[in-house]
Amino acid sequence: MTRRPPAPRPPALRSSGRLALLALAIAAASPGCDDDPGAVDAVDRFTEVLPDSELLALEVPGESDLAMTDAPLAIIEAPLVGEPSSLRALTGSVRRYLRSLIDNLLDGVDRMTATRPILRSEDRAVWHRRFVAEQHEKALVMQKQDGHFAFSLWIRPLTAAGATPAPWRFLSFGRLTPTETELGRGAMWIDLDNDRHPRSRGKMSVLWSLIGDRREIEVLVFDGTPDDGEIGRLTRSFRYLDGPDGGLLAFDAGEVDVHRSAERTGKERVRVFSRWNAARLMRADYAATGPEVRSDGFRVLIGSECWRPPEGDITYETRVAVPLGDRPPLVQFERGDRQSCAFSTEEPPIVAPPGTPPTEPPPPEELDLR
Repeated sequence: MTRRPPAPRPPALRSSGRLALLALAIAAASPGCDDDPGAVDAVDRFTEVLPDSELLALEVPGESDLAMTDAPLAIIEAPLVGEPSSLRALTGSVRRYLRSLIDNLLDGVDRMTATRPILRSEDRAVWHRRFVAEQHEKALVMQKQDGHFAFSLWIRPLTAAGATPAPWRFLSFGRLTPTETELGRGAMWIDLDNDRHPRSRGKMSVLWSLIGDRREIEVLVFDGTPDDGEIGRLTRSFRYLDGPDGGLLAFDAGEVDVHRSAERTGKERVRVFSRWNAARLMRADYAATGPEVRSDGFRVLIGSECWRPPEGDITYETRVAVPLGDRPPLVQFERGDRQSCAFSTEEPPIVAPPGTPPTEPPPPEELDLR
């Protein structure tokens, strides 16, 4: 069976639920999705429902025109109305950063399933490959149970004939819950310290839902970075929604100077919420919190930009300071046409922390991984 071609990409989805809930759905989803062991060969079905990097790629309107920076922690300094949006460029940088991480996540499993498994049963399979040029070998183990597919990937260096084999190291683990006709939901995490990319570090996990015309993807990074010397190690969470009604990309941008003043050098913690409607018009809001904001008597600064495709020129921008206590918000500045915005009000970004890193699973029984 060949892998089903990807479904047409929709444009975004309105949702407030956290994808972390998918982990529970994946672990305890009810049977009935692909449960007949004789209906489809387990190996064929596994390779068919394993998403590739294109299916998990995050897209934003006009992304081919986005001005990419070298790192996702680009400064947020809103330019004047009519100039290109820096929040738009930042959104594009984050999208590229996540694409690099997701490519690392899926690379090893795709390369393994391109060959025939060395062990194969009705509901279990083991792949083994030696990569002579790269001087390592890998083992992939897949188990099907009640319509779910659990799999783990392991790596160790090649050793000379007759020498004691090196211990296997854990690379990645995943769990897929497809529906009868779609890729459904899944979760996967990777130990970047053990992958084949020399400069990638840390751990990351991806949870996804690919059902109908809606895509929902959450990326959690734990002190991690892809194979890119320009990007520092981050602990962050990123949330992405995409569907017919519009979409969003919410993320933590880290410590940023938002004061636009040579006298103010303090950095605040900034979270960003970029969203677009069905017509692909975009608005981004950021929320800044930190010591200098509080010293000014404010709990949070909320900055907003609206822009039009394809150039991304700003049509409206504003910044609102929310005071400590019960005082009403203070509009610090406002420029442009509010009516040009795809969304009329700001949306204070809510980006949940990634939590604790995932725990490495036990080695599979079929192989002597110790």
